[in-house]
Amino acid sequence: MKFFKHLRASMGLGRSGAAILGARTGSLYSTPTLRASISCPAEAVQRRSRIGGGWRRRFLLTLTLLAGLVSGCQSIERIAAAPTPLWRVKLTVKEDARVDRVAEPVTSGIPIPLSLGIKSANGLRIVRDNKTEVPAQFTVLARWNGTVDDQTKAIQWVLVDFQADVAAGRSAAYYLAYQPDLKTTTPPISVKAVESGGTITVNTGPMQFRISKTSFNLFDGVWLDRNKDGRFDDSEAIISPGSADDGAFLIDTFDAWYGAHLGVKRVVIEENGPLRLVIKVEGRHQRVDQKGLVLGFYDYLTRIHAYAGKSHVKVHHTLKNSPPCSQKLTGYGSCPSPFFGSLAFKDYSIYTTLNLEKPIRQRIFADKRYETTGEPFSLYQDSSGGAHWQQHHGEYWGYDIQTAHDQNAHKELEGGPSFRGFRLNRGEKEVGKGERAQGWTDVYDTRWGVTAQIRHFWQQCPKGIDLEENKLILRLWPSAYQGIHWLDEGVHKTHELLYAFHLNDFNAEETIKKFNSPLLAVAPTSWYNDARVIGPFGDLQTLSAGDASPELPPARSRAGLGNKKTVYAAREPYNAWGWIPFGDIKANPGAAGCPCIDPSSFSFFLQTMERDYFDTAEELARQWMDARSYHRDLTAMADYRGEVPDVTAYQKGTHYQGWMPTDHYHAWYSVLYEYYLLTGNRKALEAAEELTRHERHIGFWWHFIEDKQTFPVERAYGWLAYELTRMYEITGKQIYLDDAERLLKKAYDQIDKRRGNLLDAYLYQPANTGGTTYTGSRLQYDYGATSWELGIALLGIGKYADVVLTQNIQRHFLDGEDARDFLVAGADLLVHEIFRSDIPIFPEDWFLTNPQPSDKELFPYGRHNAIEFQITAGLSIAYRLTGKKAYQDAVNAMLTKWGDKLDPFFQTAFANQHRRDVTPPSAIIDLQAEKGSKAGEVILRWTAPGGDGKAGKAARYQIKYAEKPIVERIDCRSQMSTCYRPCKVEGFNSLCAKEGAQVNFWAAVNVKGEPPPQPSGKAEQFTLKGLKPGKIYYFSIKSEDEARNMSDLSNVAKLSL
Repeated sequence: MKFFKHLRASMGLGRSGAAILGARTGSLYSTPTLRASISCPAEAVQRRSRIGGGWRRRFLLTLTLLAGLVSGCQSIERIAAAPTPLWRVKLTVKEDARVDRVAEPVTSGIPIPLSLGIKSANGLRIVRDNKTEVPAQFTVLARWNGTVDDQTKAIQWVLVDFQADVAAGRSAAYYLAYQPDLKTTTPPISVKAVESGGTITVNTGPMQFRISKTSFNLFDGVWLDRNKDGRFDDSEAIISPGSADDGAFLIDTFDAWYGAHLGVKRVVIEENGPLRLVIKVEGRHQRVDQKGLVLGFYDYLTRIHAYAGKSHVKVHHTLKNSPPCSQKLTGYGSCPSPFFGSLAFKDYSIYTTLNLEKPIRQRIFADKRYETTGEPFSLYQDSSGGAHWQQHHGEYWGYDIQTAHDQNAHKELEGGPSFRGFRLNRGEKEVGKGERAQGWTDVYDTRWGVTAQIRHFWQQCPKGIDLEENKLILRLWPSAYQGIHWLDEGVHKTHELLYAFHLNDFNAEETIKKFNSPLLAVAPTSWYNDARVIGPFGDLQTLSAGDASPELPPARSRAGLGNKKTVYAAREPYNAWGWIPFGDIKANPGAAGCPCIDPSSFSFFLQTMERDYFDTAEELARQWMDARSYHRDLTAMADYRGEVPDVTAYQKGTHYQGWMPTDHYHAWYSVLYEYYLLTGNRKALEAAEELTRHERHIGFWWHFIEDKQTFPVERAYGWLAYELTRMYEITGKQIYLDDAERLLKKAYDQIDKRRGNLLDAYLYQPANTGGTTYTGSRLQYDYGATSWELGIALLGIGKYADVVLTQNIQRHFLDGEDARDFLVAGADLLVHEIFRSDIPIFPEDWFLTNPQPSDKELFPYGRHNAIEFQITAGLSIAYRLTGKKAYQDAVNAMLTKWGDKLDPFFQTAFANQHRRDVTPPSAIIDLQAEKGSKAGEVILRWTAPGGDGKAGKAARYQIKYAEKPIVERIDCRSQMSTCYRPCKVEGFNSLCAKEGAQVNFWAAVNVKGEPPPQPSGKAEQFTLKGLKPGKIYYFSIKSEDEARNMSDLSNVAKLSL
């Protein structure tokens, strides 16, 4: 197995002999042929350890494997004779609920590295224990450099659906394989939907249900195949069709009813089997008596998931205060102001009428299981049940009752929770009470029944479950709450519901456990690392649970920090529970709730494979996709008046309490699109696109429309460029990459070409720093922003450069080389002028007027230290794309400073510690420039360098020219007068830019169309055109190898045209 694990991606053997492997060390891509080689003599492993890198290793390793075939390695021969997949990766399905799973649905997103070049899902299949194929369903979630529909592009992520058998508390091994020659296995039972007239009929095998396309009442009939004859008749209907009393209903503060069935707008089949089916319904609640609000009362979005061979469905139901758009703007939608406002209501519940014979029996689980026959239960969770249940609705959230009263006539409706925890009644009698109810019920008669739950019942209080005669009611916003309910403008709220219809041989408790802990299929950490798709730059490391649980005080827990136990403990002092705040992890409201740290929330799960981390990240993602996303396209930019788009209605919302909508200064929502990639949750991707659109409108209005303003600080372009590039990676929509390019091009044009800092940053103005005189040692720090903001800029620049360079994407005016130059500018500024190697630390004072670090800043859990994750990530990607040791040294100093306390958070930094090729090409020392035969032509001549020092050949050249001498780096730190002169700004003593005598290599002009390098020692020649006669030019070259190690600067050639 060790032999297999360490095969390199560049090793490619045919079907007769072995594998197409990934691009990076440690991947588990394989074929049975190569896996069989582990039973051969250990000599193969020993030989590999003595073999060098590159083509020699691949060639000799191939000979070793072929020798094994000839010498009688029987396992290879036997497997090679069978149909062999081109590659496969192990998927581990772990059972965490301590319940046996038999044919249990699994829905998980799995990445596919670009190096494999798989364009169609037709050849994908799932194999159990590397032997038996299992029926599976594959849905493309993302493609490399293209939209999902562009089948000419390679698949980046695929959503895998299959059904797994896993013993309680154990793990099972499955394999995702690519074998296009074989016909896909057909499931014995499929789920399928058929549209006919105004209905969609879904058949799962044991169950059939209908969805009305004209009157959405949730289930317009449900049938169970009691006699197992494969047909459904009226006697098998547990829910009869045609009920206008079923579905979602809203009751306003005037007791008027609004039904979802009256405002259906769109019903579509999003996915249609064979193993999982999704129906999407959109509409608006309309008044039942057709009076009152003609426009209706809030929109809704419902997705119903059904599974082959199963009689249960999962319902994701969203209440929406986000009116639709009617205008268009540069590829993005725009809207007038919302017309809903923050309308209040008393109750919002989902009703289901069941065909049950009396006496109706009921089980309900609160703190324990209760049972009754005849007289039904009523369960109501009023508050969180915690010790602080009465103090807050979250740290920064609260129901502003007075504001709510001012908006509504029924001011006698006082708000807030009225008691601690839950109460359970049977009829009028209280039969139970406690702190936190699990919140599920099973209602049945002698024939059949239904088990239902609102997931995260107590966590999203208030909540309720009622049974009135034969009508099951799931109360998402109960009228029993002593206050009123409302959604602020731009807010959504999604609840996940379970309806498990069953015959009487049924275990309701086990079903609930499965619902709350769905199975996940997870590839090895190295597979995600090879695909480079999770986290800022796709760098993950395998960690133990102990490594990933830093001993942070609960009050300091932030997104991604700590497992579920730690996060839940952190919420308790602030009572951060309830339908609005649940899922948030005590983020800083003053920074748009931006955790602003290096690793994504889901990366902890993929590095540890501990389920708690996934659960915590999922809760965070769902809160962001509902409450933290601003669900309304903004007004057209031409209609704006004032500094920024008007989002005051959102900010002043009564549930808002300090939040601000994410903006281009605080853009962080990777948890959304990564949730989509890992689960296929379309709502998460929709929210990510809404947030991107929102930030794009704000950022582009500010910097490209309103007075052509300059960037005030680095994060103003860093965050937005990062998220725009990530959204391009996931959606393939060119407009995102175009926008990132425009932002970064403007920022690059704005920076000081000597130091890389923003010349016009507002922090650089003395009026904002209390009249700083810029004397003494402070000169080296006062550069216009703080180091952590520059770190954020490097994230955005680095992400763009990484994507464009490594995938060779052609750009308009900021290509990969240009972006890398920009990255080098910021990295050099951090490392050579700001970094304190003697401590070591980056100054973190906001205005940099006091660069000396305090004891608190040096303490590992200091207030600002989390931002250093961004700095190390940015410098690490700069190291990856240049091989400059100075960047690695600075990162290593930071890692040493922190010790092993927060290793998991420096994932990008640690990934670079194992860089395989650290030898750059040798520097060119004989560059010559001479005039060409035509005006403005220059002929450059030099000797080709080696790729690893003087050996081999380089991979690429980067040729530069300028009208000043080119140097590696202008040193402004040692003598500030080299770059600046004293001046007055707004009446204060300050520094102004000074014309320099030299130019940095990164700031010189890039030449396009350089020739591919020849082997070392060969003569090279290149002709430049279009230069201006009569001027003096300077020329220099760097070369790089396949690992992006860059050589030292060549000699500088001077020529007068």
